[in-house]
Amino acid sequence: MIALLALASSAVWGTSDFFAGLASRRRPAVAVVGWTQGLALVVVSLIVAVRWDTVTFEGWPVWSVAAGLSGMTGLVCFYSALSSGTMGVVAPIAALGVVVPVALGVASGDAPSPWAWVGMLVAVVGVTLASGPELTGTVSARPVLLASVAAVGFGFALFCLDRGARESALLTLWGCA
Repeated sequence: MIALLALASSAVWGTSDFFAGLASRRRPAVAVVGWTQGLALVVVSLIVAVRWDTVTFEGWPVWSVAAGLSGMTGLVCFYSALSSGTMGVVAPIAALGVVVPVALGVASGDAPSPWAWVGMLVAVVGVTLASGPELTGTVSARPVLLASVAAVGFGFALFCLDRGARESALLTLWGCA
């Protein structure tokens, strides 16, 4: 069941990025982020309303706000990069954001296993192989820079979501939506 949920999550995430990237070619990235996050807020608010009896306000609000701000910055940069760059370059660079929470975790005392380090190395090599053929020198620096900022924003958001989820996963998501 967990594998199916992970597969569904990946499919929804990838599909939403694709369609939001297309939408950002017709509308400003800030508008696309506003609409998508507004919809997410409505959905998560309905879930919180159903589970209101479990709501507490300890620990998660600061992490939630930090996750929301960094995630929003990452999304605006990502959609802006997609609107002006090649998806084959932008998406793999932005995907490197997964290294950020690991680095922050290590800095705060976590000790990843040797396999986690191997996984990070494979991710960096994968990004290089995925975007390398399209980085021929004719790619503008703007989308690459925006994708890099998006990666940091996404990674910091994931780190903050993890820290807030230690108190309440649902409310941390609600606060950052």
